[in-house]
Amino acid sequence: MYKIYEKSNDNKFRYALGNDVGNILYVIGINPSIATDIELDPTLKNVKTFSKILEFDSFMMFNIYPQRSTNPDDMDKKMNLDQVNKNIQIISKYLVPNCTIWAAWGETINKRPYLIKALRMLHENIKSLNVKWIQYDDLTKTGHPRHPSRKKHEDRFREFKIEDYL
Repeated sequence: MYKIYEKSNDNKFRYALGNDVGNILYVIGINPSIATDIELDPTLKNVKTFSKILEFDSFMMFNIYPQRSTNPDDMDKKMNLDQVNKNIQIISKYLVPNCTIWAAWGETINKRPYLIKALRMLHENIKSLNVKWIQYDDLTKTGHPRHPSRKKHEDRFREFKIEDYL
């Protein structure tokens, strides 16, 4: 059971999932799928494993865009600005100065033009926290941080230069 589980009343949007115990690994993916506070999906099972490998006490999962969708092609065609702003507000509520964020959105950021805009809005809102950004392994061939699915469970993490990326 996960203590932090923020979602919309209709369950179409999920903003935060995880625990806020001890040293927390914050993870930013692209959009949430089916995971709940009771049952993790395969992506979050991998996130949990990696948080232990990296010796974090807990993890908290956020996403650039909070709309639940098992298929990214089904995400909103146009950005829902109200939901993006609410998402940023909730993420900002949990992040602490000098924390570590795993950039974990993968190639899916290319699915909608508004996703990079939403990421820029989030970054602008949290950059004063002096966050340490990390990525798994090398960037993809097209220059994006890798998604947590189907990764070897070993420490292949390195610094992610968010300012260069944006």
